[in-house]
Amino acid sequence: MEKIVSDMFAELDGNKWSKCADRTPRSTSCVECLRLQYFDNNDVSYDCVEKRKLYVIRFLPVHAAENRAGLRRVSENVIANILRYAPIRILSLGGGPGSDIHATLEFLKQEIEDFSLHRIFITRMDIEPLWDDVARNVILNVAGDILFRLDTMHANVMAGLDTLREEDEEFDIALCSYLISELDESDLKDLGKKLRRVMWNGGVIVINDRAEIDVERKIRIVFEAANVDCSEAGNQGWAGFPYADEIFQQVRPKVNMSSTVFWGVKRDN
Repeated sequence: MEKIVSDMFAELDGNKWSKCADRTPRSTSCVECLRLQYFDNNDVSYDCVEKRKLYVIRFLPVHAAENRAGLRRVSENVIANILRYAPIRILSLGGGPGSDIHATLEFLKQEIEDFSLHRIFITRMDIEPLWDDVARNVILNVAGDILFRLDTMHANVMAGLDTLREEDEEFDIALCSYLISELDESDLKDLGKKLRRVMWNGGVIVINDRAEIDVERKIRIVFEAANVDCSEAGNQGWAGFPYADEIFQQVRPKVNMSSTVFWGVKRDN
């Protein structure tokens, strides 16, 4: 993680903002352009390479920590049952730069005793191809000795869940990080039903998103539609990532967790 953040910081182009025609209103730098796009009904876009770099620097460590905290709350028996089978199949929905997958691989590395006995199949479903190189770098950075296969689908998650290949239809771990808050209310029940269809019996769904009453309500709708009992917990406190002083001063990354994470296990009996 340290290498990803430091490499991205070294690649920042501080002169980009002054030449940019699409900068966020009232911003005075690339850092502000990213930060202010989330307010006042501004357009949220990651078409700009500088925004993508800054997003990774500011949010990758804390979002990974939030997802990892969710996985650690899953019952040990559920995880042990998942580890009995090979390969382990992971589905990431709308994960952008891959913080959710990073968290999952880091978690699994702590649980797996013999990497030679496991292969991990990862399916990334994200509508934005501009995140692909970043996500692959993030995954390679954390994978270490884990043997994995990465498949990427560029699709709206609602349509993409209908087109998964038959051999990948039963996932052990499904991840939704900061996705539900972006979906229309009308899609939530359908999403839950589609998630259930692609999950293995005993598979776990982890949803991490903003700690807001309306977002939490939307997540419960998804689990209810999936017929999966869920638990939830607030993620707070330091994310555990020590930024270099220069990076912290210039980019002002988010260092504390501030989400609600939900988790539940599909049961067919």
